[in-house]
Amino acid sequence: IGANRGLTFSYVNTADAELVEKAIKKETEELGYRVTGMAASGVSAGGTLAMNLAYGGNSAIPVRFVFELAAPTYFVAEDWGSLMKSDNLGSEEEFYRMMTGKELSAQEYRQEIKKISPTCLVGEDSVPTLIGYGLKDHCVPADQKEYLIDALEKNGVSYDYVEFPHSNHLLYGDLDKMQTFMDLSLEYCKKYFQ
Repeated sequence: IGANRGLTFSYVNTADAELVEKAIKKETEELGYRVTGMAASGVSAGGTLAMNLAYGGNSAIPVRFVFELAAPTYFVAEDWGSLMKSDNLGSEEEFYRMMTGKELSAQEYRQEIKKISPTCLVGEDSVPTLIGYGLKDHCVPADQKEYLIDALEKNGVSYDYVEFPHSNHLLYGDLDKMQTFMDLSLEYCKKYFQ
């Protein structure tokens, strides 16, 4: 399940993820397994979908925690100038259309992005979260992690943040930090799957 045109997050993608989950739950039950929890995970656009699934509350299988790398968290147009340039978008309205697949005014868009932006879905009951971001990311604006961290802290959600100081969007510049992230993800498994 992915996003088309790089960073297009329509409801179809989140709905597709939910359908896949329902199919997995049904199939495992038919095979005699009882799945009582899962972790949602992804990188970049996949990380956004994982967070939407984890924070949105529509998961067929209870999400115990989410871990993501380099994922967009909030889709306000003014933060995405470089994406607008690279995709030759001449106006914020074109950006709105790319992100939602709909013709929207600025006010309508601000309401719609609340449904597809993980930062807007975080609440007091949100699952523990492990995140990692490269400080030299040329794709996802640096403030994306700040929006998410602020929302997690405001709502008292347990989280860990791993910073990749020498990495861009691909996170290959800090292998030691990637090992830290992977080690933490295993700790999360031990802690939240008990």
